[in-house]
Amino acid sequence: MCYISALMPVYNGENHIKETIESILYQTYKEFEFIIINDGSTDNTQKIIEKYKDKRIKLYNLESNKGVGFASNFALNKAKGKYIARVDSDDIYHKDRFRLQKNYLDSHPEIVLVKTLIEYFGDNKIVNTDRYKTIKEIVELNKNKVVSTEEISKQLYWNMCIPHTSVMARTKVLKEFGYTELRCCEDYYLCYNMNKKNYKMATINEHLVKVRITNESTTAQNRDILYKNIYIIKKDIINNLFLKGKVYIWGAGSFGKLVYNILREYSLPIEGFIDRDTKKQNILIDGLRVYSPNMITGNKTMKIIIASQPGTYSIINYIENIGYKHIDDYLVYF
Repeated sequence: MCYISALMPVYNGENHIKETIESILYQTYKEFEFIIINDGSTDNTQKIIEKYKDKRIKLYNLESNKGVGFASNFALNKAKGKYIARVDSDDIYHKDRFRLQKNYLDSHPEIVLVKTLIEYFGDNKIVNTDRYKTIKEIVELNKNKVVSTEEISKQLYWNMCIPHTSVMARTKVLKEFGYTELRCCEDYYLCYNMNKKNYKMATINEHLVKVRITNESTTAQNRDILYKNIYIIKKDIINNLFLKGKVYIWGAGSFGKLVYNILREYSLPIEGFIDRDTKKQNILIDGLRVYSPNMITGNKTMKIIIASQPGTYSIINYIENIGYKHIDDYLVYF
């Protein structure tokens, strides 16, 4: 019986796909199908995949590039296993990943999805960049410290705290939701909506996935699209916040300005900005004043959207200490 369906969309993955495929084929748990969706690649991806004669590999070649959301849904519809294991085409997986995740789901029927801890890595071209250092020192730490079911549930309203590449989940539940055909954030859309339905998720507290950082990733190349898609995913709670009071953006830097412009496109009126940086306070951004956090009071008449990524957690602590409640009084944009 095929207990696990491993799903891997790939587009122009010739540089790294061999390492990924072999880390899957050499799993200590052997009973799985490996569904690979070649999403219209124009390089040697297809030829590399076809060199493997393993019967567990099921290759589907799309005629043109449809995007990771479409390819993920295509793969999901082909899956026959009890569990879905997500595979990203440039990452490397510990040989015991499938065995440990399957055993966890088998013994915890209340859990629908289990992730693992991750380790970011890159080649010599990127390891000395500021972006890589930020990912290693901040993003990796933040993702790996979200472990418990309760922490995952809370933080999924803030950001994608689940490394999609590490996910194993129950096929029946994933098919209930499916992937959106957005060209990025398809993973957040899935997990966010599962969380809204109160499905429980958990973590195996071991490093079982090495996540490759490149400059070619969809997220790295499409930051503006990513943040517009975040609004699409969260629009229910964002729009509802505007019905409860006057809304301010905490963050007067580039990210805060980007969020302001996105919300303005959807005719959502921002009253002003908040920032701890005294050099930014009292300046005008598109005619809106930047205020000190001292403006915020316990009566919670000011509703807040946090758009200051380096300081997200300290901002949350600050406003919760004066009585602000998540969703009712403040949101984290991402």
